[in-house]
Amino acid sequence: MSTMQMDVSDIEMKKEGAFNSPVHFNNFTEQTVSSPNGKEVEQNNNIGLLPEINNPIDTIEVNLTANIPLSGDLDRPSQNLDDNNNTNNFSSSSNVVVDSVDYQSTVSTNNSYNSFPAAPPTQKIISRDPPPAAEPASWQIPPSALQQKKPLKSMQFEKFENRISKNVYDTEAWLGLLTEVQARADIDKVREVFERFLQKFPTSSRQWVQYAEYELKHENYDKVEAIFARCLRSVLSVDLWKFYLNYVRRMNPIEKGSATSSQARATIAKAYEYVLNHIGLDKDAGTLWSDYLFFLKTGETHSAWEEQQKMDIMRKTYQRAICIPLNNVEHIWKEYDQFENALNKVTAKKFLQDRSPSYMTARTAVKEMRRFTDKINKNIIPTPPKWIKSEKEQLLYWKEWIEWEMLNPLSLEDQSALSQRIIYAYKQAMMHLRYYPEIWFEAANYWVSIKKDDDAVSLLKTAMEVMPTSFLVHFAYAELQEHRKQFTEARKAYESLLQNIQTQIEEIEKSTADEKERTKIEESRRHEINEFSQAYSLVWIMLMRFTRRTEGIKSARLIFSKARKSIYCTYHVFVASALMEYHCSKDQAIAGKIFELGLKNFIYNPEYVSQYLDFLIQLNDDNNTRALFERTLMSMPADKAKIVWEQFSKYENNYGDLTVIRKIDERRAKEYPEGKVIL
Repeated sequence: MSTMQMDVSDIEMKKEGAFNSPVHFNNFTEQTVSSPNGKEVEQNNNIGLLPEINNPIDTIEVNLTANIPLSGDLDRPSQNLDDNNNTNNFSSSSNVVVDSVDYQSTVSTNNSYNSFPAAPPTQKIISRDPPPAAEPASWQIPPSALQQKKPLKSMQFEKFENRISKNVYDTEAWLGLLTEVQARADIDKVREVFERFLQKFPTSSRQWVQYAEYELKHENYDKVEAIFARCLRSVLSVDLWKFYLNYVRRMNPIEKGSATSSQARATIAKAYEYVLNHIGLDKDAGTLWSDYLFFLKTGETHSAWEEQQKMDIMRKTYQRAICIPLNNVEHIWKEYDQFENALNKVTAKKFLQDRSPSYMTARTAVKEMRRFTDKINKNIIPTPPKWIKSEKEQLLYWKEWIEWEMLNPLSLEDQSALSQRIIYAYKQAMMHLRYYPEIWFEAANYWVSIKKDDDAVSLLKTAMEVMPTSFLVHFAYAELQEHRKQFTEARKAYESLLQNIQTQIEEIEKSTADEKERTKIEESRRHEINEFSQAYSLVWIMLMRFTRRTEGIKSARLIFSKARKSIYCTYHVFVASALMEYHCSKDQAIAGKIFELGLKNFIYNPEYVSQYLDFLIQLNDDNNTRALFERTLMSMPADKAKIVWEQFSKYENNYGDLTVIRKIDERRAKEYPEGKVIL
């Protein structure tokens, strides 16, 4: 897909970019404590359980809203996890904070994949520790402290809200607001702020994790699952998908002898495959692969056939992982070596020799990749770029990674496997460089190059929603739809862009300021409106050209008629329409009439007059050329007419006689005495 050439040179099409957050699961276990008076007092202890995952190539699809249980934490297989151990204690290397506790639980044996199973029940634990000291009653707190405490929170909350109302992309204010609101006991308000934030920053993975964690803390499992259904497919964050896996494992505890144990293991295995098929290519997904392998290793078998099946699955998983440039690929290879040699030293040599080249390539590739991926900052909330140095550098690093993937450094013979890696890199870039249209445009071009036009259309449609005034993505979408003969959809793209730009111009005009500020910003505002007006006109020009190609010159004239009636229409529309008539319908008379029509509004605009003069000179119309020159000089102020003087002087010097040339130069010298004219 190629971009259309735009001959309005004044208009520059500017280019318009979640987090590794600690995860803390809280499970509430009811505890009974003996009080000093001999009575039992119940209190809640926070308990956490979690796991982790990596990426495969075999696809086992699992519905996001399906029944996928979980329990435990496996970022690193630091502790035994098998059916003989009811204690869900795990050591995590992925910033997941977990508290250890023993508990007995039962889960539903529902085989339907339409909802998650219920959370495990609580257990009574007798503790001899004294109850915590009671907080002071309100009458014990000095009145001055009570008066100061509440207003402080309210003032801080309002402060953040005011900053956001002035700049919706003030990420510092948003984060402060989220912190402030979570300190309150108003669940509905917390949800409302999270929803507002995620509507504006839908690819911010850290906040999705915080939102899900908040609902999990309050045991709102249906809402946790709804959050996963909304964000997982679009936010390819290792931390977010780890959190999802941890939730699945938490909801499906494996208990020895339980009727649900085999079902829980099957569900967790499907969840691992699902996660690895989506983010297993990520270099940071190595712990997920290790966790999955440990999960498979600790599975209980009851026959030689089951044991053989288990070994085959583990071998297949190892062989998938060692071909991927993961941060811990060397560690996984060592484990694979031990695995094969433990089974059979004779066959191990063959298996290891066959896989060694792929492993060596992956090990080399991950070192090369780190040259630019380690510089990529994924902790920045995506906002429209201001084109400061750091933003330009980040864009460069992302492009370097994508270009590196396109060089096929892993020497993949399977084209689909290569495309999978390139697509993953593009998706990561679009997630973090959300407001950079060139990334979306390049990704769409790649989708088209691998014959995925439908995906390219969907991608560009999303890009238009994200960047409603971006020329690049709108024109690319319209061009692609025109190529697919979807003319109605193409026209909608042009019309929506026109409406979006007009709305933006109107908002600028309606913005008010104090008298002192108004004088300072008036010049800046005029410049901004002028830029948007030129952009607005460019869209009309592109729509005219599209209409001529698809419906003919007569329909294009109707578009011109609509365009010239707009108060934001610039002279560029008249020039484009006139030249289109001259070159496409071969009618210089109509072209001349359009230039004359534009002269009524733009006779004081030297650029427009210059374009008209060029047209007349091209027609070899000496009389009208000189007449236009004289008409312009009578109306246009001298400070604006320099361009016209220079153009006409050049014309006479090239094609006029000496007498006329001297007269023109003399008149010009009188008009601009400070300038020197070489006769």
